[in-house]
Amino acid sequence: MPAENPPSYDTAIHESPKAARANLERSRTNDSDSSDSSDGLGPSLIDEDDRKSMDDEQRDLPPGWVRCFDPKTRHHFYVEEATRRSIWIHPYDDPEFLNSLPDTHPANPNSKQGKAIRKRTEDELEEARRYQEERDRRRGGAPGTATANGTEHRNWFQKKKDKLIGTKEEREKAKEEKRRQQEEQRRRLMQAQQEYVRRRKELIEQQLNDPSIHRYYASNPYGYAPPSMAFSRAGGLYGSPYGYGYGGGYGRRYGYGGMGMGMGMGMPLMAGMGGGLLLGSALGGF
Repeated sequence: MPAENPPSYDTAIHESPKAARANLERSRTNDSDSSDSSDGLGPSLIDEDDRKSMDDEQRDLPPGWVRCFDPKTRHHFYVEEATRRSIWIHPYDDPEFLNSLPDTHPANPNSKQGKAIRKRTEDELEEARRYQEERDRRRGGAPGTATANGTEHRNWFQKKKDKLIGTKEEREKAKEEKRRQQEEQRRRLMQAQQEYVRRRKELIEQQLNDPSIHRYYASNPYGYAPPSMAFSRAGGLYGSPYGYGYGGGYGRRYGYGGMGMGMGMGMPLMAGMGGGLLLGSALGGF
């Protein structure tokens, strides 16, 4: 059992990011990572369910859908107004809704874009597997393979690494820039989490003074009944690190480990469909 309770909504809202991190460090336990952000950016004000909710809160909604809130469960849900059907998961992750879309719609997994995202995910998994294999091999004390004339043979992984992140000097410079970016990401992420906590507090208390609430939620967030089944953000396409609805396209979900796009939360995929940028980010600390 934790020695102290996690910070309250009021504490999280008013304390500074530095104080918030210190408070969270005191509330951490040895056998739980509930306060650790799975994006590798340090402690989090919110747990895994809320990280998913915070990410989904930013995503576009299909025409005819609204985002509502249930004070009892303290979670938002989605309603298709024409049918009054309500679901806990985002419509773009809901198999029933996705199956209603034509194959040409980019959110449909059978679309050209959907297949490209699936291929990207498979490529990332394969590159991650090779990365882990090479990491394990190098931990065994074999940095490379010597050729007959005494020069070192550059294996697939080493060549891939050089191609993606450059020479040793370039990597050192890139690491320093990465550290600077990560600090900025931590600051922005802490601010985003505080704003999310503030919105949640008002939604729970049904105050609705925060203008951002009306940007994300229906004009009356309590106008529809929540789903009859127990709350869960699992199921559908939530198993994929990518989702549709980030600025009109696919984006990487917030909280999917250190192979994210670097923002610490879902954002559109501005690069090509290959996984090189993702692997290069992962290799930066190798």
